[in-house]
Amino acid sequence: MKDRLITAAGALVALVILYTMFFQPSEPPVTRPVSTETGRNGYAAVSRWLEASGFRVVSLRDRYDTLISFDSDDALGLPRRGNLLITTMPHLLPVRSREHDHLKAWIRSGNTLLILAALDDTPEWTPDNASRFLQDLQIMTGVTFLPERERAQGRLALRRGPIGAGSPVELAPVAGHPLMAGVERLLGYSDAESAIWRLVPPESQQLLLLRLATERSSGLDAAWERRLGNGHIIFVASGAMLTNHVVAESDAGLFLANAVRHHIDGAGAVIFDDMHQGLSVIYDAAAFFSDARLHSTLWFLIGAWFVYVIGSSNRLAPPITRRSGPRQRDFLEAVGGFMARRLDARDAGMMLFKTWFDDVKQARGLRADEPPWDALRGTPTLDAATYGRLRRYHDVLSAGKAVDLVRLHNTLRKAREAIG
Repeated sequence: MKDRLITAAGALVALVILYTMFFQPSEPPVTRPVSTETGRNGYAAVSRWLEASGFRVVSLRDRYDTLISFDSDDALGLPRRGNLLITTMPHLLPVRSREHDHLKAWIRSGNTLLILAALDDTPEWTPDNASRFLQDLQIMTGVTFLPERERAQGRLALRRGPIGAGSPVELAPVAGHPLMAGVERLLGYSDAESAIWRLVPPESQQLLLLRLATERSSGLDAAWERRLGNGHIIFVASGAMLTNHVVAESDAGLFLANAVRHHIDGAGAVIFDDMHQGLSVIYDAAAFFSDARLHSTLWFLIGAWFVYVIGSSNRLAPPITRRSGPRQRDFLEAVGGFMARRLDARDAGMMLFKTWFDDVKQARGLRADEPPWDALRGTPTLDAATYGRLRRYHDVLSAGKAVDLVRLHNTLRKAREAIG
């Protein structure tokens, strides 16, 4: 009974250590702008509203290459034109250069890209080091952005500016554009300090940008539309405008409805770029470790182990008692140890040679008074290196010096095998 109590106590201690290491309560993870997320920063509200309105909603969990893979087995089954892709930047997973080419080809074929870029606001999911954000945004839109404070003061001031932490960012629509029909105001939300960004006019006169909205506090442009081939690119300087906690506070839903009505044709779909925000078919470690099935399995295994440990059978094996009587191995070790302590190393080497010489002489009928070196040198199966090594060992022993008995034994053994 005492053994079982000790075992149970040890099991409880092990459980406490395991819980401390792996199951300590921590801050809830920051949610990301993906179509399945029901948390603060997700798009579940917008996604379900679109589905309830009869539109097809697709969660893109692969790279942009899939958009133009119409004839492949893993294609999304989308029509070639008349689709709307919503992507939120900065991305968690970077866009590859090949993806940019495929995305532009998809837009040129008659599709629309809506970019919600966290420029004027800084949502909590925005990474601290979004080094590729502006580069990818420039590649996608064809225009460049600079913070207004940086342009005015002539120095870098990224993520510092007039928008304070925990502040809404209000966008005023430009009257007359179809996408802004009925829209009175749009809201973003900045969880951290942010700058107001200014679009740098493109040098090419062929790039025509239509202004859709301005940032109310500064009057700077904050939303634009441009054509690309047969398609369109719409980009808004807010990454939080359509998220669950902001979308109902403004006319963002009406803005999206206008975009869907004007840019989706027939069987076209609204596609959420979930892959570049971490929701990928390739591998999602966060989703794996947050899966309730994994937690249930772990608790089941822990419970089964605990029951096994404190079960009725005694798994503490009795101690193994040593035999009190001496064995044959003990006798050999004792004799060998005695001989090793009493026998001189030179004498032991000469005894090894004498025993081997006697065997060779007896096998070949030689005289017993001389070492059979001549006969051994003429043996074709005994290589010269082994023969020479044995002669050197014998000369050293004959001179009254000691040799390495282990090496001598191994060399003699090799010679025995060679001459049979």
